Amino acid sequence: MVDTRFFRSVGAVKLAQLADLIKAEIKGGADDFMVADIAALNLATARDITFFSNSKYIHELKDTKAGVIIIAQNMAAHAPQNAILLIVADPYRAYAQVAQFLYPDDIQPASMAGMQKEPIHPEAKIGDNVELGIGTVIGARAEIGAGTKIGAYSVIGAGCMIGRACVIGAHNVITHAFLGDRVISHAHVGIGQDGFGFAPGADKHTKIPQLGRVIIQNDVELGASTKADRGALADTVIGEGTKIDNFVHIGHNVEIGRHCLIAGGAGLSGSCKIGDRVMIGGHVGVAGHLTIGEGAQIMGKAGVTKTIPAGALVAGFPARSARDWRKEMAVLTRLRKQN
Repeated sequence: MVDTRFFRSVGAVKLAQLADLIKAEIKGGADDFMVADIAALNLATARDITFFSNSKYIHELKDTKAGVIIIAQNMAAHAPQNAILLIVADPYRAYAQVAQFLYPDDIQPASMAGMQKEPIHPEAKIGDNVELGIGTVIGARAEIGAGTKIGAYSVIGAGCMIGRACVIGAHNVITHAFLGDRVISHAHVGIGQDGFGFAPGADKHTKIPQLGRVIIQNDVELGASTKADRGALADTVIGEGTKIDNFVHIGHNVEIGRHCLIAGGAGLSGSCKIGDRVMIGGHVGVAGHLTIGEGAQIMGKAGVTKTIPAGALVAGFPARSARDWRKEMAVLTRLRKQN
């Protein structure tokens, strides 16, 4: 369910109107069926529309409760029998068009807070003993917990909630986000901005509205200039006690577990899942839609292209067992010396 605290929908729409928009063939439903909202496969209800375009999520397709599914013809047989199908050639692009139609103003000026006339919106709720640096801007309906400190020239967007005893550094921009207690966010952190989502095309790339949030649990620390994008439909989540270094990029829909350590310059691509107590070295890159198992360790500059099992120690590109990688490097060194 898209959070109305941050996003405004056009309301319920007839199925026929959406089918006409994306030039889809309707299978299994009436033209006058009313679509209430858009949602991810695993979160959709009988009144929602969703889409399927990635075979990695076929188990979610089979289990979805969605009333309407945008899908390609060759995958239609895998959909639940009671679902209405909108058959299209490119489900991802069609989903983008539907999302843009239902949420035509997904980046609301009000959510950026800086568009308002007064620095502290009268509808904002500020707790006891909160300290606000010079130039701080706080948007409508934002809530700041007791004892929190916000540095100079930071922007807290409309509807955001920041817990108690947090420290928000200078020049932070926080939108579409809920932060727990005792979160530390160093200078120039960006939380809740657009995820990088486009349906590619030969003539143009269609922007995917980013309709999720960022959820940061208690006792998380974010290093300077780290960025955490909001989810596309589901949320981006950073678990309790996780510590993140400078210049880390956290893509949309990423889920990071509890008490992880992530060193500087790492990049986590969209929809990857990081288990509890994972350690990620500097400048590591993790490809999208992968899972890093609980307690795994990834050595610096590794490139993760496949799911990593729990407890593994990996290195290199593509990332594999650190033991194997060290042996390979030793062999290469010996070969070089022989020549």
